[in-house]
Amino acid sequence: MSNFSVEDILLLIHGEIATAVTSAEVYGASPGIKLSNVRVRMGQSTQGQEDRSISLDTERFPPAEQGWLIDVIYSPTDNTNQAPITDNNQILPSQLSKFLALSSVEKLSGVGKHYQSLLNRINIQSIQDLAELQSGIKALEGIAITPSQLRRFQSLAHLALSVPATSIPVDLAAITLADLLELLWSKAHDTRLSSLSGEAKGQVLRWLQQLELCLDNDFFNQLTLQKMLEES
Repeated sequence: MSNFSVEDILLLIHGEIATAVTSAEVYGASPGIKLSNVRVRMGQSTQGQEDRSISLDTERFPPAEQGWLIDVIYSPTDNTNQAPITDNNQILPSQLSKFLALSSVEKLSGVGKHYQSLLNRINIQSIQDLAELQSGIKALEGIAITPSQLRRFQSLAHLALSVPATSIPVDLAAITLADLLELLWSKAHDTRLSSLSGEAKGQVLRWLQQLELCLDNDFFNQLTLQKMLEES
């Protein structure tokens, strides 16, 4: 069995949840669809109807020799097809996710130019490409990346694409993400944060903490919302 740390397991779980929630946000906003809940099921029932035991895709989750199952139930609000804020003074979540999706895999933590060149050999150019890569050993044919390393990179890609549900005032666009994170985390009394509601502050803070984990340090420290807007 592969050696997995607690951090590896948490990244896998968080990545699965983030992917499910992001998909729900996209499809739940479609006309005529009302999203009632999201169920994240990391485990697979056996094909036999009489056998109710749970087996797991061990290529994706090798630590689970005997199989395991996690259910996470989300209950979104009752708002049906709530229109996004489109005010010119707001940065929309879709604009942030587009920038991150198109960003090079090199921008993920731990990838760098070496692993980028290896991933490019199997046509993995962007973070979105990596997130959509089908699981399995065949994905590694011809490249010197271990299954656990590729899973870790893919988990980071899933997390990086999970953006906050709230819009962000353009007043904050010129601040680096690192500085904005510090302001929110330290609960600084800064007038630049006055345009963010209390709930929005919490959502943006969690998103920035997640991005700090996912992205290369230099890239994260220099990145601004303005740059994300210009290149999305």
